Amino acid sequence: MQAFLGAGSPILLKFKNIVGGATGKLLPAGDRTTTINGIEVTCLDVSMPIVMANANDFDIEGNETASALNANKNLLKKIEEIRLLAALEMGMGNVNGKVLPKFALLSKALHGGTITSRYFTPKTCHETHAATGTNCIASACLISGTVASKISNIKVTGEDKIIIEHPLGSIDCIVETSTTIEETDSNYIKSCGVYRTSRKIMDGNIYIPKDIEND
Repeated sequence: MQAFLGAGSPILLKFKNIVGGATGKLLPAGDRTTTINGIEVTCLDVSMPIVMANANDFDIEGNETASALNANKNLLKKIEEIRLLAALEMGMGNVNGKVLPKFALLSKALHGGTITSRYFTPKTCHETHAATGTNCIASACLISGTVASKISNIKVTGEDKIIIEHPLGSIDCIVETSTTIEETDSNYIKSCGVYRTSRKIMDGNIYIPKDIEND
């Protein structure tokens, strides 16, 4: 998590019951990976349904700036083609013109994190990273055999901090997983937590009219 001058105290917000909100399943395409147009993808629904793939399979490094990726029209076209086909595999139907599922290109972390992500919303790359997308990608790192797990290659302990590097820094996610339930079970992901800061964002006055102040 990035530190800024004047920032308030960090607060961990934990989200529960976040599996399958859009599709009803943890792995809506059925398997940990699915091959679409020759590209291996993982389709996961935790907080947000996301189609995720290895950035190298799209002929990029994965650490490019958001503006550079948004200028790569061939890349965006390829992402959209695979996203539309993946949505059919996920049981979401024709999502042309719709914002779900999102798309993420993943690669090795370069600055001490767990994984690098370029998160598409879906037709432009996010300048940082959405919290819902953070939950999903962090969870994928803890499910063996997924694209994210193959890249991050971390040992699961039951409560793990996943650091996702994004174009402008990084974001932490604390993922709690079950130690007794199969990884592909919808109850495997028990909660995901992201940090927010406690600081004053608004100041104002409330005026009570004299004719009702004594009611």
